[in-house]
Amino acid sequence: MHALLQSVREIDNRHCAECDAQIGDISSAFAVLDFGVWVCNDCANSFMESKLLPNSESMKTCAEDWTQDEMDQMLKSKSNKAVNNIYERHISPPWRKIHLRSTRIERINWIMAKY
Repeated sequence: MHALLQSVREIDNRHCAECDAQIGDISSAFAVLDFGVWVCNDCANSFMESKLLPNSESMKTCAEDWTQDEMDQMLKSKSNKAVNNIYERHISPPWRKIHLRSTRIERINWIMAKY
């Protein structure tokens, strides 16, 4: 668990992978296990609404119990920046990265386009 907590504190994981909102402390970070990114509460809700995740177990907070496989999966992705470099490479106009003030619909649309 120590390595996982360290991962959230890494500079490339201190901001939401989607809207770039600052993740102030680890209690406000959500791990999207299927994609290996850390996101804020608003983007976590948008992931769930997008129906891209098979179930609610595909997302966790640091406060929840983690299996070793789940921890390994998140650590394997390295960082939000590394994952974004892969998924955002193929996004073309009219898509633009969302931001802190993006609406719920903009967040859902971005997430669906990205993944």
